[in-house]
Amino acid sequence: MRKLSKALIALGIGIAVNALVVMGILAVPCTPALPQASTNQKPGTLIPAFSLLSDCSQARTAGYIIVGLADVFGVVMVASELSKHG
Repeated sequence: MRKLSKALIALGIGIAVNALVVMGILAVPCTPALPQASTNQKPGTLIPAFSLLSDCSQARTAGYIIVGLADVFGVVMVASELSKHG
């Protein structure tokens, strides 16, 4: 296969995966974390991992940043493989 066809196949797969991931990010229901009413928490009480992402815009922004970083990593890997195999 020529480099151009390999690059186009990788680009098409990347676009399809990105579309699925973005649809997944948008499909997640937004339920903001409820503030704790009591101040007498036990020392061993666990706090939810993403409790700081209290609204949809913050959570979705984090998802888009992760998708963007994954895209950059994928582009670097594909470019590296295409340059090696010629």
